[in-house]
Amino acid sequence: MQPLAQKLATHTQASTSNARGWRVYMPQASAEAAQATAQRIRAAGFSDLFVMSGSEANAIALGRFRSEESARKRGAELSAAGFTARVEALGESGEGPTWIDVATTTSNGDALRRAAGASRWRGRSCAGLG
Repeated sequence: MQPLAQKLATHTQASTSNARGWRVYMPQASAEAAQATAQRIRAAGFSDLFVMSGSEANAIALGRFRSEESARKRGAELSAAGFTARVEALGESGEGPTWIDVATTTSNGDALRRAAGASRWRGRSCAGLG
């Protein structure tokens, strides 16, 4: 690929194919912050939450879902109310496909695909290439 590439970077996508569900939660710095945030969330109309203990002490659990779509919907509802919640897969998640991002002066994507030994390619803007 070297003669064709001016710049290249790789990134690996997380795979969620083995997920056993999804969760929505908000980590907090302290028990006091967790209680205050939980109170604000309840005041905004969300009643199904609790402040966690144990290894995830002070995180606020905001739902467990079977589907990613449902979890993301809950995350969006919280976001619309002014809260920043995390949505993540539960269970085993491993590495997904690795992508090679290549900046090149040629527009021959198929030549790059063959040089990399890749099964497919797609064109995109080089503006975000690191």
